[in-house]
Amino acid sequence: MAKAELETSVVPARTRNAAGRKVRSYLLAAQLEGQVFCPIAVVMKNRMLENWLVADFDTVSGLQGRFKFTAGDRASVIPNRADNVDALRMLKRAAGKRAYDKVADSQRILGSANPLRMADNSRSFRKFLRSIRHPTYQGQSQNPV
Repeated sequence: MAKAELETSVVPARTRNAAGRKVRSYLLAAQLEGQVFCPIAVVMKNRMLENWLVADFDTVSGLQGRFKFTAGDRASVIPNRADNVDALRMLKRAAGKRAYDKVADSQRILGSANPLRMADNSRSFRKFLRSIRHPTYQGQSQNPV
């Protein structure tokens, strides 16, 4: 069995207190017991996955015939503000009569998304990239590169 270079867990911010500590404690205990043989990083995702999806606003707004965003939506995400919007509400509204589908639409968006554009607008996504040792964010994740 191949050894992983890094164990990374993404924990929603709303579970930050209890669940985040529980995940981290479990992984550290597994490491101490010799069950995990790599460094461990627990990333607290601010808000929801949808915040990371709208962070690449060019991709999500460019999906032909799927979403209709306003200039205000764009201004609320860019620059570097995707973690602070109600992204699920934004996507549901922009989806119009065709309801937003968390699974299908997420897959569609991520199929075209650019991780570095996502990082430009989401500090929590930059932290995730740093934790998985993405070369662009090895030194810092506070500011977009």
